[in-house]
Amino acid sequence: MAQHRIFQIAKELNISHTDILSFLDGKKIKISSHMAPVDDEIYQLILSEFHKDKESVDRYRKEQVRREIHDTRILEQQKANKKLNILTLAEQRDIEKKEREKAAEEKKIIDNENKLAKEKKKKEEDAELRALKELKEKEDAENARANQNKPKKKMRRIDLSEIQSQVGGGTTYRKNIKKEPDTKQNKTAAETVRKITAKIDTKTKKKVYKKEKDSSDENIEIEAKPMKIAEFSSVDELSK
Repeated sequence: MAQHRIFQIAKELNISHTDILSFLDGKKIKISSHMAPVDDEIYQLILSEFHKDKESVDRYRKEQVRREIHDTRILEQQKANKKLNILTLAEQRDIEKKEREKAAEEKKIIDNENKLAKEKKKKEEDAELRALKELKEKEDAENARANQNKPKKKMRRIDLSEIQSQVGGGTTYRKNIKKEPDTKQNKTAAETVRKITAKIDTKTKKKVYKKEKDSSDENIEIEAKPMKIAEFSSVDELSK
């Protein structure tokens, strides 16, 4: 089994060997110097403690490498752009043509996306209209069923023959009879008038006493005069 020395572990983890010795001293593990070997158990303990630091160091190294590569590419592009200044007219036209084609392709892609968006919107609107139409048809069908289930008003049938039999075999000719005046009523009114007239004629003379200022009371006889009344006057007219 290969032994691991402190300075080798420090180099592997890219940390200082004094950090490892301080860590082991805190764990009550006695190590004489950074050249002293350690067993696998202590080696795993050191790795578990400083492993995160090692990962951070690795990430830092990778970032440094990535930046170096990026910077190198930028320099190469700058050199390429400088070379464009000395391109021929034909080469420049070719580059411009490619740029126009690229712009046209991008425009085509954008137009296609807009077209797809419009078609999608139209499909959604059509689906919504179909849903509304189906809902309305469903409501109309339900209303129609509800109207069918309502009880219908029964019409009464009239039998004309039965009505004619009750009336007396249909319409009959009736002779127009001129209404004669009610002689009985007129006779009664005339008798009433005669009775009132007889009472007035046979009424005794009334005595009216008139009081004068300086003389004694004097009897003044006033004779009631008969009234003239039409023969066929009604009782209401006599009361007036």
